[in-house]
Amino acid sequence: MERLDVKIIGRDYSLACSIEEKSSLISAVDYINNLAARIQDSGKTYTTEMLATMVSLQLASELLSIRISDDCINSNSVTFKEIKDKMDNISILIDDLI
Repeated sequence: MERLDVKIIGRDYSLACSIEEKSSLISAVDYINNLAARIQDSGKTYTTEMLATMVSLQLASELLSIRISDDCINSNSVTFKEIKDKMDNISILIDDLI
């Protein structure tokens, strides 16, 4: 495991990840920060907690809008199990931070 220091919505975090997951984790952090910036640019003032909640809702909405198949039709398909496993890994990382 490798430690990765990141800033998410203005707060510093030190995350543990495998070398193989590092690039994806950095992309996820960038995506979350971009979503947060777009939400903040809407003109409303949010606390950090409210902003994190709004980002979470946006991510959940995007995830739910994707049509997921348990049977891979081709190599580009993503199964529900793969997404659930990734979400479980993210949940463990968050739990480790708290």
